Amino acid sequence: MNRNHWEYLPLSNSFIFNKVMSQPENVMPLLRALFPGADIKTIRTADYEKVMETAPDIHGVRFDVYIVMDNQETYVLEMQVELYDDIPLRSRYYASMTDEEILFRGESYSSLAPVCIIFICLKDLFNGGRRLYTFRNLCVENHAIHLPDRSSRLFLIAADGERQGLNDLVNRFLDYIQDGKVRDAYTLQLDKAVRKANDSPENRRYYMRYIAELNHARAVAREEGLREGMLEGERRGEQKGVRKGVRKGVRKGKLLGIHEGIQNTVAILRRMSMSDERICEELCTQFHLTPDQAQKYL
Repeated sequence: MNRNHWEYLPLSNSFIFNKVMSQPENVMPLLRALFPGADIKTIRTADYEKVMETAPDIHGVRFDVYIVMDNQETYVLEMQVELYDDIPLRSRYYASMTDEEILFRGESYSSLAPVCIIFICLKDLFNGGRRLYTFRNLCVENHAIHLPDRSSRLFLIAADGERQGLNDLVNRFLDYIQDGKVRDAYTLQLDKAVRKANDSPENRRYYMRYIAELNHARAVAREEGLREGMLEGERRGEQKGVRKGVRKGVRKGKLLGIHEGIQNTVAILRRMSMSDERICEELCTQFHLTPDQAQKYL
């Protein structure tokens, strides 16, 4: 693979993380190191980008890596590059969605198997100087009393922080995510899997299409946002002259948003050493352009 054209994606990239960590031989050592007392022997299901939707009008989720053991224990791994204020709330919702998958109609609540949601973050969202934060439900009045609901949420921080008390394998795993350096047999195994995922033509095509669709979705979202802004302004009774100016600004902003999305897509496809002819075809497909319109971006 020509690294001059293909942008090498590290394990911290969600796409590569999904491909690598959904492989049992790559995720099992990490889970065993995190939960030394758990019965982690055989994986029954290992999915990546698993989608869960309980009803058409209910917010669905897409898990990066979804692991179910033979004993029904469930682990969800999420790679989080950017920090958002809603991550703790997302972890709560993710846990509830996994229960929807575990408990079927007519089954007893005692059938609920242990569930753990694991977020791997590049920054410390709690600012506590730790590399591991474990959350379980406990009694506010007496912290020695834990609610035995078989659920927990872990936040692993791939940044400088307190290493003491954390398994060496976990520390080296976080170090590898942080700087990409191989330090032991496990990180060497991960590094080989990351390179294999990067070198796969199928993965490259899939990722290219994913990025193109993402940029298109962003352009459409910007267009919708601008349109909503214009409608809101009209609802608030803007003066006619001002309303005209708003419409003009919206039209200009909409075009700029789509234009930016197309430019970003072209830049990504060029790094993948794609021919101008193929890029033209992709632009026509993703952005509904005519060939003449697409050629102007090449």
